Amino acid sequence: TGVALCREAGIRTFLYFVIGLPWESAETVRQTIDLAKELDGDYYEFHLAYPFPKTELHQIAFAEGLTDDKLIEEGTYANPAMRTFHLSRRELAQWRRRALLEVYFRPAYLRRLVANINSLGELVNYLKFGVRGVFAMFRG
Repeated sequence: TGVALCREAGIRTFLYFVIGLPWESAETVRQTIDLAKELDGDYYEFHLAYPFPKTELHQIAFAEGLTDDKLIEEGTYANPAMRTFHLSRRELAQWRRRALLEVYFRPAYLRRLVANINSLGELVNYLKFGVRGVFAMFRG
C-alpha cells in the first residue's frame, strides 16, 4: 500500500476517515475501522460527516430529516450534527470513540510508537497528546 511505501521511505502517515454519511451503518463504520487498522498508519483521525450549508450533503440531511438548524450550529467534526438512516447521533459519537481507541491502543501500534521515539521531548509530547485525547473522547 501507499502507507507501507511511506513507512519504508521513513515518511510518517496521517490517515483521515469520514464516518456518518447518510447511508452509514454499523457495518460500514466497522469496515472503515478495519481498513484503518489494515493500512496501519502512524496517526489517525475519524471525522464525522458535517452537512455544511449550501452543500449537497446539507440538502440531503434536511430533506431526509437527519438534522436541523440547531444541530448544525452545535455540530463539529467530533460532535455529530446529523444522524444517518441507520445510526443515531449518539451512536455515531460512540463509533468515533471506538475507532480511535481501536487504532491507537493496538499492541503493535504502541510498540512501533515507542520504538520510534527519538527524544524525551517527543515522549512528553506523545504523553500529553495521548492523555488529552483520551480525556476528550470520554468528555464528549
